[in-house]
Amino acid sequence: MRYLFFLTLFISSLASAETAILKQVGKVRHQYLSEISGIERSETYQDTFWVHNDSDNDPALFAIRKSGEVIIPGFLKSKYIAGKKKAAKKADKKLWKGIELHFAENQDWEDIALSNGELYIADLGNNGNARRDLAVYILDEPNPEATYQLS
Repeated sequence: MRYLFFLTLFISSLASAETAILKQVGKVRHQYLSEISGIERSETYQDTFWVHNDSDNDPALFAIRKSGEVIIPGFLKSKYIAGKKKAAKKADKKLWKGIELHFAENQDWEDIALSNGELYIADLGNNGNARRDLAVYILDEPNPEATYQLS
């Protein structure tokens, strides 16, 4: 699933090209991003992409760079004393569970879109056509470096 992210990223950036040579631009390595199901480029924050996990994961958004690096908010970066920055960066990435959407449930998030500063998260997975509680969550695009949680 992680490789699919980079393939999608590269193809979307070359949408108008007739032929393309694909190359890997990065890798997502984060313990809380195990099954990326949607990706959308930020309209506001440079080199930022919004991703989320697929079904039965926590209802959380993650901001990542094109390289696959997870963007963590300032309060996690700054809570460690100077001189331990290298260890702090590794610890932060392990601690960061994404921007939690307390008002949502990730039953089967399939995709994400962005328009005019609003993110649309599609909880539309319906394997076996058994669900009748499909949802689309709409929220303002958050600042990936902010020190708050959405509620």
